[in-house]
Amino acid sequence: MSRAVQAILLLSAAALLVRLVVTGEYLFYVKPGMLPALVASAAVLAVLAALAGRDAWAEAESGTAHDDHAGHGHGEPRAALLLALPLLVVLLIAPAPLGAFSAARSAPPPPAPAPADGFAPLGPGDPVEVKVVEFVQRATEGGAATLAGRRVRMTGFSTPDPDGGWWLTRMVVGCCAADASPARIAVRGADAPPADAWVALTGTWVEGTGSEDGSLIPAVDADAVEGIDQPANPYQR
Repeated sequence: MSRAVQAILLLSAAALLVRLVVTGEYLFYVKPGMLPALVASAAVLAVLAALAGRDAWAEAESGTAHDDHAGHGHGEPRAALLLALPLLVVLLIAPAPLGAFSAARSAPPPPAPAPADGFAPLGPGDPVEVKVVEFVQRATEGGAATLAGRRVRMTGFSTPDPDGGWWLTRMVVGCCAADASPARIAVRGADAPPADAWVALTGTWVEGTGSEDGSLIPAVDADAVEGIDQPANPYQR
């Protein structure tokens, strides 16, 4: 591969990382703690691209470019440029986080173990803000009593239930989108929004739904469902 092509590929990768960091779209792929590593990687790639570009310029000036000197490989640069297409596609087209399509086809994550000293009561407020993943854990891992009689407010996106109805969903990640799995809550008493629509749901836990082995999906009786913008970080942990 010629130095010029190497420079183009390296610069494309650096530009992609810069775009994801500046726009915050890196959160569609990795957790926030990866930001310093992404910035460092973009800087290293930019330096390598500059060095490759310098060498390509020097070869062109001296007339000793590798492909011409060797007398073959005239088609290599064009073919090698195809390697840049995936980078350019993501660079030019806004990425999207995992949504209803993935959530409906993925198994829920293994339930996190309950705290050794049990679940603390929910905080003050009516309704009280709760993460979807925390609500599911409390309902399925022995903390259901802390949900009884409490109005909660949670944000997530709508996922159609193949058996009817819909789920309030958040994708849960450990490291990055590659290991994402859905936390789902069945919603009762409210019409289903369009798939992937982001909503704020206010309601109460339906007693008896969910289970301590984490095999069932807890349910909520909805008081209100309000459309919202997609949050900057669509994933939960």
